[in-house]
Amino acid sequence: MRVTLQETYRYSASIAELALQDWIEWGVRCSLEPMKDVAKMIKAHYSGII
Repeated sequence: MRVTLQETYRYSASIAELALQDWIEWGVRCSLEPMKDVAKMIKAHYSGII
């Protein structure tokens, strides 16, 4: 999951935004609590990241 998140920063801006949204959804559904926490943090700061 970490590597997939890192790869979103290599995409063009239009694709990266969609990939990041998909990753957030994946992270929230994940069974790993640390990944859920990261997904929630990214979601909370989404506008600043994009």
